[in-house]
Amino acid sequence: MFTYQCLYWGWVKLEQDEIKEERTAEIAHLEAEVQRLAATAEEKRVREATEKVVGEKGKGKGRWLF
Repeated sequence: MFTYQCLYWGWVKLEQDEIKEERTAEIAHLEAEVQRLAATAEEKRVREATEKVVGEKGKGKGRWLF
């Protein structure tokens, strides 16, 4: 009975370690994905702001510079 309990405890411990490792890897993957998406969103926001500013420069009130 003691041997069975020791083997069972060892098996459960190994299973928990494996599950923990898989979840840690998944969390790292998801964090990288979030950072990538945040960077993409920031680039898009900057690009849109730049296009807006460039577009407004071309809009004058007339041909006169003063």
